Amino acid sequence: MAPCSVKHGNIQYCFECPEYPCRHYEGFDSYDTLVLHRNQRKDMQKAKEIGIDAYHDEQREKKEIL
Repeated sequence: MAPCSVKHGNIQYCFECPEYPCRHYEGFDSYDTLVLHRNQRKDMQKAKEIGIDAYHDEQREKKEIL
């Protein structure tokens, strides 16, 4: 992420990039077995749609439920 961030204006999240989703996401969800990464592209899209603050609020609510 760091090299991409610098290249594209010091963005904080991939979905802020005008090139998102880029080649780095091709097939990502289908081959990464780490549980935390399984829904990364879907989660990035949701954060892009509702905004990062609302996304963080949802994650906090989920954490409370668990």
